[in-house]
Amino acid sequence: MMKKYKKYLDKLLDIDYSNLTIDLATREINKMSNDLLIFMGDRDILFQMTQPQSFKYDKEPIKGGKKNNPIEKYVENLEEIEQVISILNERITNLSKWVENELKIMGEYEPLKAKIVSLRDKGMKWDNISKATNYSRIQCIRIYNKHTQTRWYENDTKMILFMW
Repeated sequence: MMKKYKKYLDKLLDIDYSNLTIDLATREINKMSNDLLIFMGDRDILFQMTQPQSFKYDKEPIKGGKKNNPIEKYVENLEEIEQVISILNERITNLSKWVENELKIMGEYEPLKAKIVSLRDKGMKWDNISKATNYSRIQCIRIYNKHTQTRWYENDTKMILFMW
């Protein structure tokens, strides 16, 4: 496998989805979609190299060296590129389904509660969220933790919330 594709596959498979938010998932989907276009373009370029071309008069024949067979290069790289494209398509589909599911879950909350979750996912502090929603700080934390199903939250000080 070419280093470029192997390196990309390793990076793609090492992505940590444990702290994923809708905003991060959307950015990741957009990034993967752009990467997918690049790899599909690489595949098309390789295919074009296998097609007959006219004779280039400005090139002088060089004796010795390695023969460059574009069909061999195409066959060698095609499998690797197709593997990357396949994995990218699967990841984009999985992340899209995850985002749709999260939005469906958020739809079950009142719009104000969904606003709390989205503001916190964007990195806003609890005090600012409570002012924006007219809920108390602790209530905002409880709503967010209920949505994420966690007992921890990050703030200037570490604090554990015990859910009863």
